[in-house]
Formats: sequence, C-alpha cells, structure tokens
Amino acid sequence: MPDTGEGEAGYSVQTRLPLPKGGPPDPAESPLSMWDLSHIDSFEALCQQVLAFLRDDLSAERCLFLYQEKEAEELAVEAAHGIEPETVFTTAEISQELLRSVRREGKPIILLDAGADPRFGNRTSVVLSNLRSILCLPLRHPSRLVVGLLYADNRIKAGAFTDKHLKLAEEFGQALEQRLFEMRKAGIRIGREPAEPAAPAAPQPLERAAPGPPPPAVKDEVPTLAQHAGFVPPPPTTEDEDVLRKPD
Repeated sequence: MPDTGEGEAGYSVQTRLPLPKGGPPDPAESPLSMWDLSHIDSFEALCQQVLAFLRDDLSAERCLFLYQEKEAEELAVEAAHGIEPETVFTTAEISQELLRSVRREGKPIILLDAGADPRFGNRTSVVLSNLRSILCLPLRHPSRLVVGLLYADNRIKAGAFTDKHLKLAEEFGQALEQRLFEMRKAGIRIGREPAEPAAPAAPQPLERAAPGPPPPAVKDEVPTLAQHAGFVPPPPTTEDEDVLRKPD
C-alpha cells in the first residue's frame, strides 16, 4: 500500500479523510474512528469518498460501489472507476458469480490470482479480462441483510491485495454501513431513489378586502304592467293625431 502522506489541514492526500495525529496509521492497526464519514451529507459525496478509498487507499485499478436501493431487489452500480457502470452486468468484464457469491454468503473474498483459483479461474470474465487480484466485501444493514458490495481488482499484478488491505476495507465498510443507515434514517436520498416528499405548506389565512364605497340607492318604484311585460308602446302617428282631433 503506498504511503498516503499528509496534506494540508491534516487530510489524507488520497481520501481527504481527517488523519489522526502522528500521520497515517498502519492498516493493520488503524482504528475504526479513522473513517469518520458523519460529515458527509449527500449520497453523491459519499460515493466519491468510497471511490477515493478503493482507488487510492487500496490501490485498485478498477473498483465498484454497489448498493440495493429502496424497494429494489437487485444491486445497482452507484459509483465506478475504470469501468463503465452500464456494462457491469451486461458484459464479461466483472465476474458475476463472484459478486453473487459474496452477496449470498455474506463473506468477503480476496483472491491473490483469480486465474489460478479453482472457483473462478475458468470463468469467462476472469479469462477475457485477465483478472488477477480481486477483493470484494459485503455491506450490511443493521438487520444483517447484505445490501451492498465494495469491489476492487487489479488486472496487472497478482497479490495486489493482502490481509492488511482486507482489514482496512472491513473497517471502512463498517463506517460506510453506519453512514448509509444514518442517511436513510434522516430521509436523505440514496442513489436514484425519489426524494422524500416535502411537507404540505400550511394554509394561509384569507385576507379581507378593504371596504369600498356603498352601492347607489335604488328607488322604490313599482313597474307598470307594460314595463313588467317588457312592452314599449310605439310613438303616435299622424293618423292617430287626426282621430284624436275629430269631434264626437
């Protein structure tokens, strides 16, 4: 494992996680408190932290973070390095049997040379991708159900991962499990899950309109029968006037 060194403000150069006083600890003796993820308040930032750990602290050539989203049965690729997320389950670049085995048995797997391992050596993915070193770790819910996986491999070097790397990954995995549970409990969106619906706004009180001028007074007139029926008499003609002038 390469020396991580100490950057500005006491952060690991690779992971940007706070370092204990005295510099980076030995992976075999590192305390769980080293991996404090409580300050991360978004799932996207958490995914970037996971990739930084797998890529830099474990020196993985390719790495994946898979997680079972709410109300889903299968794992989804939440973050990836060195491989397109869309191809993880559709091509032979990653051993699907290895992923299924870790999820099914709930136990980590570390392979010093995948091609020489009798369980996976004849797998198409191992042969075509020339997989050598592999480390895969389950992530659990507090109920102990496996809800995610951390995956790292190296196609160049055999024995790239040792028991020290596995111990380091297990400690980081425990901190990650805790933070994922806290984020779910706090209603923070995980992966492609829909955001929690916002609480409906409280109804606003109706405002009373300002009083206007009083309406005009209506005269109390009784309409005639013709007005009531809508009848308007025509104006008098000349003949009518002659008739009116004739003496009786």
